[in-house]
Amino acid sequence: MHELEPYLKVGKIRTAHGIHGAFKIELFSDDVARLAYLQNARLVNPHNPQDFIEVKLSLQGRKPETLILSALGIETKEAIMAYQNWYVEVERANAKLLAPGEYFVCDLINCCVVDKTHGEIGIVKDVLQNTSQDVLVISQKGQPDILLPKVDEFILQIDLAAGKIYTNLPHGLFELYRPGNS
Repeated sequence: MHELEPYLKVGKIRTAHGIHGAFKIELFSDDVARLAYLQNARLVNPHNPQDFIEVKLSLQGRKPETLILSALGIETKEAIMAYQNWYVEVERANAKLLAPGEYFVCDLINCCVVDKTHGEIGIVKDVLQNTSQDVLVISQKGQPDILLPKVDEFILQIDLAAGKIYTNLPHGLFELYRPGNS
């Protein structure tokens, strides 16, 4: 059984904004409007996920790809800078509702990829999102990573409960990532 994360990372604190404890957050979500109304969250140390504080957030402003927030109880620029590069997480229950066929990236990470021709080919280690469609980065033991666009033509089924992604790799893609095939 594939365990789903109870908290979702929605951004990272980048820097203080002003002198009263407001901060800029680098967003991990494409739904800026939804994140603008966050109220309950937690700030999590990227080096130790057990080190976190629960906070109540308040929107202070917006810029493209960035929100300016403040957290109740963090009143100064120096206080917020202690949390620079910390993650902002929300409970899954408070996360954005997904449309059919949409998935949180953290749910796809560590899923086993099973191809209809090649069988088990590897584990999803990352999802690239800066292209026209998401791209799964599939880690293979002793082989280069496979980059697979997350499109219906190649993804047959995603079974999060089982932690499996069933694929139909395009002809030649698997062989392309084998040594000596450049």
